[in-house]
Amino acid sequence: MPAPASPPESPAPPAIVRLEAVSKRFGDVAALEAVSLDVATGQTMALLGPSGCGKTTCLRLMMGLVRPDDGRVSFRGAPLPPEGAALRAARARMGYVVQDGGLFPHLTALDNVRLKARTLGRMGWTAARMGARIAELAALVQLPEATLARYPTELSGGQKQRVALMRALMLDPELLFLDEPLGALDPHTARTILDVVRRRARTLVVISQE
Repeated sequence: MPAPASPPESPAPPAIVRLEAVSKRFGDVAALEAVSLDVATGQTMALLGPSGCGKTTCLRLMMGLVRPDDGRVSFRGAPLPPEGAALRAARARMGYVVQDGGLFPHLTALDNVRLKARTLGRMGWTAARMGARIAELAALVQLPEATLARYPTELSGGQKQRVALMRALMLDPELLFLDEPLGALDPHTARTILDVVRRRARTLVVISQE
């Protein structure tokens, strides 16, 4: 009696971001040389390595913040646009948290959180909807809403990182990049927030030191 046929393998999830033989130099320094990788939809990927090995450059290439000298960066199966409205539309589907938070010092924490929604195409949000989303995110990152009235110079390192996470999650991104974002938080809080972020972000790329 013939053995039962094996069930067909599920197709691999498509790559939401792809680097193909990408190289980037800054002056005489080679940050990346012919790097290829796929970030699959729904995947959590960690980029590990010592300081200066090119992790942040790799992430910034994926977002179109810098352009490769050689190779190609694709987003959702198409080359990442070099500039203009098409690039802004792609970035609206991404969230990015840099290591120090990257908050604008002349804006309150609340205005920092709302900035991406106001500049990347969500101008139709009502005040009520914006307020509900901000309250949801403040609870998510365990930040008292009263803190949002302060300026970045009035915040601790951990509070800045929480505000930066709120800003990155404001538009419910398909793809979230975290560049060592939780270093100023105690280990228990960092694990709690990262677990919640993993559940909320459909695809996650995290940079960490070895």
